[in-house]
Amino acid sequence: MIKLMNEYLSNWFQTYFREKQLGEQTWTFFIDGESHKLSTSSIQAFICSNLDVRLQMEIKKQLVYLDYYNQDIQDYLRYLAKSILDIKLHHTTEVGNKR
Repeated sequence: MIKLMNEYLSNWFQTYFREKQLGEQTWTFFIDGESHKLSTSSIQAFICSNLDVRLQMEIKKQLVYLDYYNQDIQDYLRYLAKSILDIKLHHTTEVGNKR
């Protein structure tokens, strides 16, 4: 059941982003003196393949809300990029500490 939901959401996100025809944008974040870059396409890929169904549903809900009110979603994608970067850096730290 969860796998089916994940596939449904992954397809929904792919369709949503394709229909929105978002231009490729890259954001740069400086964390602990290091530069980190994430692009629109990397955010989309991360949402579709690395998040559990609960988080995907929350992101979908927010995108539908922004779309309904005709809001630009780039600010939300930037917020997601920062959150994804935090997840990636945290995961890397955890893996490093386990060795």
